[in-house]
Order: sequence, then structure tokens, then C-alpha cells
Amino acid sequence: MPGPRLPGSEGETTQNYVLGNSPSFQIGTAKGFLRQLRPLAATTARAEPVKKVISAVARTAEAALEMVGGKSATLTTLAGQAKTNLLGDSFFSQAALLHGEYFAKVALSPVSSELIALSQSPIETSGHPDAIREAVREHFRKCPAVWELRVQLATDIDAMPVEDASAMWPEDESPYVPVARITAVPQDTWSDSMREWVEDRLAFNPWTGLAAHRPLGSIMRARRPAYAAARAYRSQGNEIEIRELEGMRVA
Repeated sequence: MPGPRLPGSEGETTQNYVLGNSPSFQIGTAKGFLRQLRPLAATTARAEPVKKVISAVARTAEAALEMVGGKSATLTTLAGQAKTNLLGDSFFSQAALLHGEYFAKVALSPVSSELIALSQSPIETSGHPDAIREAVREHFRKCPAVWELRVQLATDIDAMPVEDASAMWPEDESPYVPVARITAVPQDTWSDSMREWVEDRLAFNPWTGLAAHRPLGSIMRARRPAYAAARAYRSQGNEIEIRELEGMRVA
């Protein structure tokens, strides 16, 4: 993509959007996010069986909390991905980005009938440690997939704040507008060589891109050094150069 680049990505050509399957962050500021990470960090050195117990307890506690109208960001993070097929989910930038002369949030939503049918579709994970991967691979063995890239422009700074990434921007005031489509043809989505290439040689960062799409808000600013440090740590530990993704064609 042509145009002035964000600091640190001057020699690159891609635009990275790092998306999650929730329309906003549970915690709206970098300071609040740090408080959430502290109990999570306490589990990183624990043995795998202990982590599974913690995750199961967190899911149970989160479900109970939601029954009375509450939600805990820490518990949700500890619990992990829901037992549903993620191909039916929409994915969101969650926080705001510049959109040329405006600012906006970005979403990637399924539009092909095969993907829409998978929304909230449960998958059996008992005895299947790779259940989500297997579900994705099985879908793409025979089915294509189409997503829309959508943009929600901010039209009211009070109702659509930049610094509070937990704020849900009202879609009745500014609906998501489609700006592009992404199509994937049937294919085998898994191989050991592909896994090694993706896990060891690729990195994505919301601060890789055009200055016209600069991330906004304290959560996004905190991600800039965090993602850079993670990339350097992986590169050093694996003794492999991490490079920009090349060779992709956008129709």
C-alpha cells in the first residue's frame, strides 16, 4: 500500500488489522488492562493440568456471573475460547483507528451462507485437544468462505469515545458499512510446514501499516511496545528472522 507509514514499519508494505471476536475490550484503558493481566500472569508458570482446572473453574464462575447480569474480563480471559466454531464469529478491531480524515472501528463478518450457519455452532472438545483446528480444517476441505470488511465511523465523540476501548459504539447512530470482501477457496488449511512457518516466521502488529490508519487510544498505544517486544523475543528464542508476509494478492 502506498503512503506514509507508521513509525517502525517504514520499510514494509502491508496493513495489519489485529482483530478479536468481541466488539470491544472488556477493560477500556491500558491501566485497567494491566490490573487484569496480573492474575493471568500468575498462571503462566503453572503445570498444564493446573491450568486446565483454573480454566474450567473460570468458565463456571463466568457463567454464574453472567446469569445475574455481570461479566468479569479476568475470568473471561482465563476461561479461553468458547466451545463454538469460530468460523461463525465476527471479528473486530475493538479499539479505534484513524480512517483517513475520520476515525473508526473495523469488523470482519461472515457473509457466505456456510459461515453464517456456523454462528454459535457448538463443537465437541472432550477428548479432542485440537477440536477448533479440526473444525476449521473440515470446513475448508469442501466449502469456500466469504467475509465482509466493514467500517464503523465515529459520528459523536461522546457516544463513541477513543480512549475508552470498552465502549460499545451504538450501531443505530453509525452502522458498520461494508468496504471490501475477502474470499477463501476450498483448501487444506493445515500442515506441519505451514504451522511452523506461521508460528515461527510471521508476526502481526496493529502498528504495522499506514499513518492514515494509526491506532488510537491508550490500549492501542500500549500494544505498540508490547508487540515489538514479543516479536523480538520470539525471533531471538527461535533463532529465526521474522519477516513481513509477502506474496498475497488482494482482488
